[in-house]
Amino acid sequence: MQGIAATWVTSFFALMLYAAVMNLTSLSQYPILNCFKIMSGADLPYFNSISKTIIGPLPRLALVVMVTAGALCIALSARILETRDFT
Repeated sequence: MQGIAATWVTSFFALMLYAAVMNLTSLSQYPILNCFKIMSGADLPYFNSISKTIIGPLPRLALVVMVTAGALCIALSARILETRDFT
């Protein structure tokens, strides 16, 4: 499989693998490691899911790690695309 289909399939399975590892292993004890829970605020002490308000300090370290990982992914993809010849 080549091209955009391979990229989509790889991304999809990587996301499913991450979700499985976070929910089916002992890592599920630590919701701060799960980016899905950080984004939704579920089961975290800084978010009240009933009133949907922030009631405590945000997990700055986790958010910085997520932003850094995203920036590194973008930089890596830019580096890979620079080496490709699209002519």
